Amino acid sequence: MPRYRLTPQKYFLHLLITISSFFIAATVLLSGTLYSNFRSFGENMMNRSSQDLLSGIANNVSFIDKYAYNFSASLLSNTAVSQLMYGSNISIYDTLANFQQLQNILQSTPFVYSIYIYNAAEDRYYIIGPHSDILTSADMYDGEMAALLRSSATERTASPVARQVPISGLNRQSTENLYTYWISQSDINHQLTGSLVINVKMNWIFETLVSSAQDESRSGSDMMIVDPSGRVMGHSDSQLFLADLSGESYVQEVVSRPQDSGYFVDKVNGHKSIIVYSSLDQPFWKIINVFPYQTLSQSLHRIGSITLTISLLVFCAGLLISYVLSRRLYSPIRALRQQVRTMLGSDPAAADLSNEFQEMERHVSHTVEHLVALKQFKTNSIGRLKSNFLSSLLIGKASVEQRLDELNLRIADRGYYLIVLIKFDRYAASVGSRSAMEQASLRFALTNIAGELLSARFRCESIDSGEDFCVLIVNSEDDLNAPGNASGRELDERLRELQDVYESYYRITLSCFRTETCDHLSRLHELYHKARQYGMERLRFGHRCLLACEDLQESDAEPFDVSDPLIEAFNESLKRLKREDVSESLRSIMNKLYRCDYNTSMCILSHLLSSSFNYVHHLEKNRTTKFNLSFLAYHHAITGMETLEEIGKLLEELFETIFRQLEQTKDNKIGLIADHVVAYLRQNFRDKNLNQQLVADALKMSPVTLGRIFRDATGSSIADYLKDLRLSKAQEYLRDTNFTIDEIIEEIGWGNKKYFSTVFKTTFAVTPTEYRLNSSLHANQPKPD
Repeated sequence: MPRYRLTPQKYFLHLLITISSFFIAATVLLSGTLYSNFRSFGENMMNRSSQDLLSGIANNVSFIDKYAYNFSASLLSNTAVSQLMYGSNISIYDTLANFQQLQNILQSTPFVYSIYIYNAAEDRYYIIGPHSDILTSADMYDGEMAALLRSSATERTASPVARQVPISGLNRQSTENLYTYWISQSDINHQLTGSLVINVKMNWIFETLVSSAQDESRSGSDMMIVDPSGRVMGHSDSQLFLADLSGESYVQEVVSRPQDSGYFVDKVNGHKSIIVYSSLDQPFWKIINVFPYQTLSQSLHRIGSITLTISLLVFCAGLLISYVLSRRLYSPIRALRQQVRTMLGSDPAAADLSNEFQEMERHVSHTVEHLVALKQFKTNSIGRLKSNFLSSLLIGKASVEQRLDELNLRIADRGYYLIVLIKFDRYAASVGSRSAMEQASLRFALTNIAGELLSARFRCESIDSGEDFCVLIVNSEDDLNAPGNASGRELDERLRELQDVYESYYRITLSCFRTETCDHLSRLHELYHKARQYGMERLRFGHRCLLACEDLQESDAEPFDVSDPLIEAFNESLKRLKREDVSESLRSIMNKLYRCDYNTSMCILSHLLSSSFNYVHHLEKNRTTKFNLSFLAYHHAITGMETLEEIGKLLEELFETIFRQLEQTKDNKIGLIADHVVAYLRQNFRDKNLNQQLVADALKMSPVTLGRIFRDATGSSIADYLKDLRLSKAQEYLRDTNFTIDEIIEEIGWGNKKYFSTVFKTTFAVTPTEYRLNSSLHANQPKPD
């Protein structure tokens, strides 16, 4: 008998146990792996979702912060602000006009709550907002702001100051959560001459993004902004504004972490929670999102139950498969062993042992096959690896020491390099509107055609950016930008040929931008950054342009700011509603923008659009005309356009719409003057010397002309309207106060008591005393049930 022999029954049991064990182990491993991956995936998804929300809030904060600085700087040049800040003995009409102008500006900026203008010469605060007022320092209800201005007379806020400000002097108990910016002006002796304060609503940062994020997955979550000291600068719960959370462990952890963003698990108010945070560059605050871990764990429990059920089903199926598979595997083994016994004679145990080596040999064969397949996969993927390496090289993340020939690149590690940026013209219409597959095909075609045209003469590689442009890296032994270099001219010819070929095949034009040269691969990311900047200059050079760095350097950009006479002329013609002057001013501005760089052009265009819409809002407020125009829609359209020619046409259409609407619904100028007269009379009726001449002087008009306009508008003379106004006020005093007749006559500015009684009785058919008695009796009558 052999010393070691596997009987058929034992070997079958061995197979069954082995395969069953494999299924059991695989089921347990699969269950654990699935649950762990689902758990990690859930946390990552929650973190990614929260990071997107925090990023939106960060962008919102950054936008409002930058806009507040620019807004405060632009207000300093406003004539209304200058007059209120530095003027003395300002007339009430000028004050009201300045207030009205600033109210219009305030209404066009919804996230600005109020504006303070401090006139140090008169020690007076002008408050424009929901509760406009004029106060001295002694009466100023916002004492904190007054103290800040006194302590920082020559400063400007480096970052917004979070404050709780009383709503008004009459309602000091109710407060508003605000971020405050200010600019203080001082004389040569460092004495405060005036200050401009901008108060921004805190809840503007949260109300849009947080409300859209309050779904089931974030129920019970809190959103907050804290400064480095742990003080709350903003909170989805406004009652926690300015609260000190520095003692909370999760806040300490967020503040102490050097990373700009991340997440961790900690206990908040005794409950396990996930804390996701992100940092702001300016101001240096942290945005924190806290939501209960239970929200995630509920989903994980459901996933665990489903995973366990699936694992049990797989386990049961595995046992059945193990039994069937063991029988099937054992059948050929038994036949093979019988054949080996026949071949080897009386020692079948040796045949059994040799079969194990044969099985191992098969495993080795399979391994070799997999290695061959892996090598083939690497060969097939060389193109993608090459593209990823070049893309990393452009953004400065790839190691230059990597062997270029390993990826079969067509550039060398010697000579000169330059970048050619190729942009699709009219991208949104020609490429962006197509499917993702079609867009990828168009970019692939561009990189292939560019590589074929240029590789015949230059060493070059083309890169698909996945956006509206492709990049060429051109490598040459000589400097292609050197004066008189024939190779540089040949490169331009090849690029022009590329434009022609691509347009003829795909009916899409291209714009090309060639950078300076460098002598090392490590500087390619600098050239790439410059190429992106050069690509912006398509705005003034137009579609299908071919620009080299020297072309841009020769066409030095002219300075152009909002104080330019062309801007002032445009604003003036718009105020006068002169269509021809507006068109001419717009053409002059657009012509000058062709000589400005991209950033200057977009700044001027944004200012033009903002000024135009401010005036449109002014027209809508003071006239019956409704334009139904959206500033955001036009601003988005302008930023999405590629050339000044397109933007000019859009602005011409905008002003054509405005003037066409004005022609359809002309405003009644006479009614506006009459409204001013009525407002002036209601404000100054107590003046005994008030007459038509004084009103005309206040409005800078002829008394005769003013009287005729007022009569045309109201059907009454100024004197009659003033008389009726005073009699109406007398009725109010008789009915609602205990003033004597003499005191009422003095209060309403009436000169003669006897004449007052006569006119009152003529108008109301009773004497003043009888009117008071009747009013008192009527007030004391019991009301019906």
